[in-house]
Amino acid sequence: MPLTAFLCDSGLFGGWPSAFYIIGLFGCLWFIMWSTLVTDSPLTHPLISKEELRYITSNQKVNHTVKAPPVPWKKIMLSVPFWIVVLCKTCQDWSFYTMMTDLPTFFGTVLHFPIQENGFFSSLPHVIQTIVGIIVSFVADFLIRRGIFFSHFCKEILQFCVRIWRCSWLSGCLSGRMRLVGALTEEQNTLHQWRIVFIITSVLLVIASFAFIFFSSSEKQDWSDPISSEVILDLPEETKKRKTI
Repeated sequence: MPLTAFLCDSGLFGGWPSAFYIIGLFGCLWFIMWSTLVTDSPLTHPLISKEELRYITSNQKVNHTVKAPPVPWKKIMLSVPFWIVVLCKTCQDWSFYTMMTDLPTFFGTVLHFPIQENGFFSSLPHVIQTIVGIIVSFVADFLIRRGIFFSHFCKEILQFCVRIWRCSWLSGCLSGRMRLVGALTEEQNTLHQWRIVFIITSVLLVIASFAFIFFSSSEKQDWSDPISSEVILDLPEETKKRKTI
């Protein structure tokens, strides 16, 4: 976002078109690198050495599905943890994508930030989220290893904090999805109208947080296990495979 704001404010390629050209160029370069360097298996990677391939595949055990089992739709539809995941993911995406798409509009039309400040403050929640996520992951692993928190309890607390904090100290940076924002702010686009959107988003995140606390589960569900057999891959000549069931 700061890069986009800088490009829009510059005279390069007419200003705002340069954001599409340059960022699109990065996307093309990424696609070329991905297509060249990423493969489905080490066996087909063009740059892997024989020693590295042998090291990776030596006595490697993988799960191999003998026959595709039927999808247990009934059990999935009756699974409470499944629906809690759907609810939390919906609310999470609501706030995340709205913050990414409508936050610059709020800063520009309501708070009247200059374009470069708009880009900086619009990107700030994403930067903070990345930094905090990395730090908290190490803290969570430490607490679980020391036995201070159980795995399930730790996951519940972290998910709860993510949504509660997002709807409190970041509530001024949140808005509803695009259609809701348009419906609520189409006439005057005032701070009062945007506040309604912030409250709606906050309520959704609070509901998702408490639902996750009380109804979620980190245990593997019984309907999620496919019928599988064990396969051992051994490549003495890089291409030979030996399967044992």
